[in-house]
Amino acid sequence: MSLAVLLSTAMPFWPYPKDGMWWLLFYLFADALVVIAGIWSAQLTWRTRLGVAHTVALCVVLWGITLAAEDTLPRMGTDPIWFGP
Repeated sequence: MSLAVLLSTAMPFWPYPKDGMWWLLFYLFADALVVIAGIWSAQLTWRTRLGVAHTVALCVVLWGITLAAEDTLPRMGTDPIWFGP
C-alpha cells in the first residue's frame, strides 16, 4: 500500500522529458505500475476490510488514470503528435 502511495506521489516530479518516443513509453509504463499497484492494494484492503486504506488505494488508481490521461489526451485529435515533431 505504501509503495503505491509513494510511487503515485513521485510521478508528478518525473525528471525526464516526455517528448521522445522512449521516454514517453517509459513514463506510461511507470504510470501503469501506479495503476497496477493501486488495484492490487485495493483488492488486498477489500479482503482485509480496511476501509480507509481501501479509499486511499482507489484514489491511487484514479490518480494513475489521471496522469495517463494528462499525457495522452492532448496528443489525440485531427493531427496526432505522439513522439515529438
